Amino acid sequence: MDVNLSCPTIDFRVFATPRVFDSRRLIRRPVSMEDLDDVLRIEEQAFEYPWTRDEFEYCLNSEECKGFVVERENKLVGYLFYEVKNGFYRLLSFAVDELERRRGVGSFMLGVIFDKLNAGRSEVSCFVSEKNAQAQLFLRSLGFRDVRIAKRFYRATNENACRMIFRRNEWTETSDDEVGRRLFEIQIP
Repeated sequence: MDVNLSCPTIDFRVFATPRVFDSRRLIRRPVSMEDLDDVLRIEEQAFEYPWTRDEFEYCLNSEECKGFVVERENKLVGYLFYEVKNGFYRLLSFAVDELERRRGVGSFMLGVIFDKLNAGRSEVSCFVSEKNAQAQLFLRSLGFRDVRIAKRFYRATNENACRMIFRRNEWTETSDDEVGRRLFEIQIP
């Protein structure tokens, strides 16, 4: 009996890319004050130094800040707050319930933002903690690029942050990642 014991080649990029999911089960709607308890619960799961209720309330009352939540089966599973300034989108706070991670919720939320990109607004940026490798890998898998390190960006810890940018034209012309190309084909209801 001849047994081949060689290991298959593993593409470790799959661990940072979203799984295939059924976006019809996800419902997106504008965030409201009534959502803040769930948003804070998810924020506290995701971050060592989470935003406070006051910070979220300020954002909700600001004309510059926009946000939405995502539900699956009547349960809030993620949120995204962003602002639009000078022709680009800046992600302010973005997280997924820990039990829903790697199930397409984050990709769905960023797909909503990517769908808004056009010739006048073709860039999305965010700051990610240098320690948050999981978020960096996730964003890179969708076409974000590291552009600089912001020294002592987080006041509470003096921790550095990576500024990451997604440019639609750069993505569509230079990326060979099939997952990213399929993300643009997602039809968001």
